[in-house]
Amino acid sequence: MISRVFAGRARVAVALAVATAGCAAPSRTGVEAVVPSVLPGAPISMATRAGGLVFLAGRTAIDAAGRGIAAEMREIGASLAHDARAAGVGMAAVARCTVFVLDVADLPAVDAAYASWFAAPPPPRTAVQVVATPVRAARVEVECVARGR
Repeated sequence: MISRVFAGRARVAVALAVATAGCAAPSRTGVEAVVPSVLPGAPISMATRAGGLVFLAGRTAIDAAGRGIAAEMREIGASLAHDARAAGVGMAAVARCTVFVLDVADLPAVDAAYASWFAAPPPPRTAVQVVATPVRAARVEVECVARGR
């Protein structure tokens, strides 16, 4: 009985391999990577589209050491705007963002820069204090969700 089960599964696996030969790597149903990763070896997409929404990956300043929050936020805003355009939407389509900060005392500077990214009124944002960011020395990370086309 057990050998029949394994043999049946093997036939299904072979049939699936034959049916998908030459096809792109399988993706999750309804989720499309629209901006590939810019990070060598990182297993992420910079933007995906699903259910009429575009999800922009969290961005940090690449060389953040000693630059200050305002400079980090300028770089993050430029990176998010680039990803949004590459995904076929712009910053005007952003519906909400999440901001991750090392120190909530930096929120006034974060909010000033955040407001400059959008026409008034800016989309809602959630701020979360974190212990660290993925990029060493970065003090802030921002991810966004936008309306897709």
